[in-house]
Amino acid sequence: MKKFLKNSPAMPFLDAHTHAYPEADLQLVVERVAALDGHLPHDHPTKWQLVHDGSIDTLVLEEGRAGMDGFVLLPISGRMDGASRLNRWVADLAARHPRIIPFGTLTPLSDSPEADLKEALSLGIRGIKIHSVLQRIIPIEPRTLEWLEMIQPSGLPLLMDSMHLAGLRQTKPHMKPLLDLWAPFETGPVQIAFLARTFPRITFIAAHLGCLYGWDQLEPLLRLDNVFFDLSFALEILPPAEIRTIINQKGTDHILFGSDCPWRDPAGSWQKFLELGLPGEEMEKIGGGNLIDLLGEQLQNLE
Repeated sequence: MKKFLKNSPAMPFLDAHTHAYPEADLQLVVERVAALDGHLPHDHPTKWQLVHDGSIDTLVLEEGRAGMDGFVLLPISGRMDGASRLNRWVADLAARHPRIIPFGTLTPLSDSPEADLKEALSLGIRGIKIHSVLQRIIPIEPRTLEWLEMIQPSGLPLLMDSMHLAGLRQTKPHMKPLLDLWAPFETGPVQIAFLARTFPRITFIAAHLGCLYGWDQLEPLLRLDNVFFDLSFALEILPPAEIRTIINQKGTDHILFGSDCPWRDPAGSWQKFLELGLPGEEMEKIGGGNLIDLLGEQLQNLE
């Protein structure tokens, strides 16, 4: 695998947003998703469904088929005591598959958040994935703010699953009772902007082009230099013109390509990205250059 160097003859293509699941967890993932959107047709663009089987072997295969030189693997645990198991699993996978860029899962609700962070750093974790709904994290409360204060000196970026519940209610009215329960854990533009201003030394990556189903609410995030957007799950929903507008508003230097595999097909997402018709330099930045700049020497150490 080529070194992730800025003077490389060819800029690497990197997928900043992928998932895989330990075999013991996969069946639960499938069952929960089927309960949410199982009635929607398979070709519905907003349906939450696995388009690949969720295994690490298939993820590696499909990322290769899409032409990716590397990809960020994002584990997530809804258990307060689940971080160590998944972070060790991801670190082991990264040791065996050199294209994997390992992020970790952490939570402020852990009984030992300091020990969890120390272990993640010792494992070579290169960022943190937060899914406030699945992890039952209230983004703006004292415990979360104290936790982020602890994390800030580590230099680890935080990729946050973003979701605008009002927009989601309009798109998926069948989920309204569940979304009412999710309300305290909403991570939309307002919440992310508050966190980014409060912790200016943390780089926040707002998934799904800033906010899933909240693309008309992105104004608070557009001028924050420590907030990036990834393209995951949005490429197949939004018209290309709307995506290009958001990219221009945020700035090309702050956008990362991401597929959300196995919830999206990485080759299909990459094709949608190419169809945006962006200039070559912008495509190189979004397709890999910006992630290299963001993670720096961490990527150069990959072999």
